[in-house]
Amino acid sequence: MPGNIRTINSPLPDQIVQPLSPHSQPTMEQPKRVILRLRETDLDEADIYEPIRLYLDKTGRSVQELDTGRHFIHIQPPNPDIPQVDPKLHLVIDVEAASFSGKLGPDFPHEVYRIRRVDGKLVMFAFKDGAWYQNFVRKLRAIIDDVYPWGGTKRDLRSSGGTSSTVGDS
Repeated sequence: MPGNIRTINSPLPDQIVQPLSPHSQPTMEQPKRVILRLRETDLDEADIYEPIRLYLDKTGRSVQELDTGRHFIHIQPPNPDIPQVDPKLHLVIDVEAASFSGKLGPDFPHEVYRIRRVDGKLVMFAFKDGAWYQNFVRKLRAIIDDVYPWGGTKRDLRSSGGTSSTVGDS
């Protein structure tokens, strides 16, 4: 198997594939937005950073990066106003938050992964790139990029009185 492809074991349908593709592995220092999608029931509320540590580990990054403030984490809970049989939530990671400021343009790198708890352990799945995935990312971005400014919160942005979205952790 090529050096920058990692296998993720998965018994899931065709929209999801086992390997992380090379196109989803930009350089470590490049800012990007990562969206981890998981069932509400798969999140351990006592350890909400567990899926984020899994992402960091599976993509060759150090879990110690969580302690450095390099990345800004947003948590998007399921919408309680929309009845859902299996509610999903999104953990949004602004990777290398200090390396970018401003609005996220249409070409800004985004990655979406599915996280599942299998036999008590979290497992990460990459989506297969294609029309379905691109449409899915576009729909997620229409909501997430508006609600969660880069590297901070809307409250941080209002407090600063500016349009730059690079603000410190709150």
